[in-house]
Amino acid sequence: VFYAAMAGHPQLKPELARVAPWAYRVATPALVQALPWDTLTSFRVLVFATDVAALLLIFLILKGLGFADRLCWIGLALYAGVFWALKFSFASPAYIDAETQLVLLVIIYLTVHAYYLPLVAVLIVAGLQKEALAAFSVFAAVALIRQQGGRVTLSTGLLGAALVAAPFCTILAVRSMVTTLTSIDTSKETEEQLR
Repeated sequence: VFYAAMAGHPQLKPELARVAPWAYRVATPALVQALPWDTLTSFRVLVFATDVAALLLIFLILKGLGFADRLCWIGLALYAGVFWALKFSFASPAYIDAETQLVLLVIIYLTVHAYYLPLVAVLIVAGLQKEALAAFSVFAAVALIRQQGGRVTLSTGLLGAALVAAPFCTILAVRSMVTTLTSIDTSKETEEQLR
């Protein structure tokens, strides 16, 4: 309900868009708001596109790790069959879990393929998507240093620092710009969701 309010759903109180921590996760609601359809349809279209892209990325990550095609398809089927993000996204499209999972898969893909410069930009988006994704910047920085045989040169150090700083600085910037409410009664919205 908070993300739908952030995306401008007309039937929700605007105050719901300012409740922490949801109010800091601005990427998906902003994208939904930019789409030409009503809020729920925009969430559904976005989550469908996100799920398709996630499946493609899973396959490409497995291929990039050197798995045979057959194992890539098995991995893809396992992901689609067991992982909660795909199934949950259709039951509740106004959550940001599917989009968060896609950003995580992009981080993994770029790290596996050693595309560290574009990864800095993706980690900025990660900071706009969900705070927890910032932790994966450490994974990317460690992978960069491992790729260099454990040696930290000036350029590797600067790139590693940029990888880690990008999402955390983004989170700090968002938190400084977004004014949240300290308390709000959401019992009515919760009851409506439970029906």
